[in-house]
Amino acid sequence: MIGFFNPKYVIDTGPLIDLKDYYADVFVTLWENLDSLIRQGDLISSSEVYRELKKRDDEAKAIADKYKFIFRKPEVEEQRYVKEILANHRELIKQKNIDGGLPVADPFIIALAICNNAVLITSELFKINSHNIPNICKEYKIECINLKGFFIREGWKF
Repeated sequence: MIGFFNPKYVIDTGPLIDLKDYYADVFVTLWENLDSLIRQGDLISSSEVYRELKKRDDEAKAIADKYKFIFRKPEVEEQRYVKEILANHRELIKQKNIDGGLPVADPFIIALAICNNAVLITSELFKINSHNIPNICKEYKIECINLKGFFIREGWKF
């Protein structure tokens, strides 16, 4: 466990972007439930996800700004996992991200999930022989679900 929380979930950039389509004035219960989960410390993310979202100019950025406190800077243990993940899965980082100093959240959210033994919420799909989030989570025995799976797991119905 990292810090004072024992989070149940780590969320990737994609699902946070997808949440912008669930309008707060229409999906009131969803946002109440999500806010409660966040305030309990049950849902966190990486500061790299925030770096990806803050470049946007839409509701996804507004969501990230509202919940900025969930975006954690990597601790030493996470950094060790990031290094290990990248040593084995170099394909996670595109050359343009390296050259441009752009954010690269994938290894950081995987490491955050590993260190917290949390379920990782992502939009990515498992693909045979791929170096993506679900594949690497499987390698580290970390459960990986999509946004719908998260809603189902929490028992939320709207």
